[in-house]
Amino acid sequence: MPGDLHASGYMEECFAKSQGPGGLYHITTNVLQRKKVKQETYGKVKFKENNLQLIREANRDVGYGYGLCAVVEFRDSDSFPSDEELLNCGTDKGPLLLSRFKEWLKKCSEDDVDFGYRAQSVTLFGPLTRLLYSSIKNGDGAARETVWMLLLPIFSQSKKKNYWIEALAQTVNVTAAWPIAIRMMVRQNCSARVDGRKGHNIACDEFVETHMVKPLKQYCSGQTTLKTLQRLNVNLQLIGSARASYKSRSGFDIHNTKRHSEPSPLRDQVLVCLFCLQEQFFKYDKERRKPKVYPLSQSGSQKFVPNYRCDVYMKGCDKVRSNFDGKMYDIFPQRRRVPSVFRANVPTD
Repeated sequence: MPGDLHASGYMEECFAKSQGPGGLYHITTNVLQRKKVKQETYGKVKFKENNLQLIREANRDVGYGYGLCAVVEFRDSDSFPSDEELLNCGTDKGPLLLSRFKEWLKKCSEDDVDFGYRAQSVTLFGPLTRLLYSSIKNGDGAARETVWMLLLPIFSQSKKKNYWIEALAQTVNVTAAWPIAIRMMVRQNCSARVDGRKGHNIACDEFVETHMVKPLKQYCSGQTTLKTLQRLNVNLQLIGSARASYKSRSGFDIHNTKRHSEPSPLRDQVLVCLFCLQEQFFKYDKERRKPKVYPLSQSGSQKFVPNYRCDVYMKGCDKVRSNFDGKMYDIFPQRRRVPSVFRANVPTD
């Protein structure tokens, strides 16, 4: 079973690879003034020094800002329901607004390439990241399976070879290879609940890294014998409970600290929305054939986003379809068997 913690990091990197040249890098660094989140941060150092959390917050705020901008432009478009239609739909106007909003996004994306490119943050990457983190926190195995199926073409188009193979193996196992009992067992144990609170689960590979690998790295040195390592590995829970007793508020905590609160991201999301409105990211214009690269060039020669970073999901589906047999041959050894000779063709004498 592939690890969701590392997969989420590579998913955020694929988000940035696709949307970064078209404005995500520029917005994060220059508009939101988050100097620690650079283009290099999405690469090899994304799992170091709390970079993954900073990347998650940056991508989340940009995605929400794009969504707010799209809603504002939708409100001023011809596809927005009239007052009479809103009055006739009753008290629950959500289904009507949502269906019209989806139709507007689809129609504009077909004719306006720039619009369709940026709409991926609203229709694909934003909901996908939220679904993955929600499935981990709540232990929702069915939602996790959906996420991995959608990640398969994204990883393939983003040239993430190892996770492309992991996603394909996961999808084939879930849909065809595993018996239903194993599939349900994986569904019900897709994340770990450490403190017993609902909605606060962590990924299984995060549990291994935090509660097993990290204590061994902290308490062991290069001179530690194998016997000591075995004892530590058995008594990790005992070590953790001892540390918790020293860290508890009733032990040595003299300065009682109130619960820390995280500032609301709404201000930054509105700031992204205002920037998108200024640059007309979601202003429908069928004459736009290529999305521009940000920051805009001042020399007069404007650069555009490469085609392979536009419409990542559909291009990834084509790539998976064309390479499916070869990848299945590499992943599943049972497909490498040479076909046996039919007994009818073997001479009896």
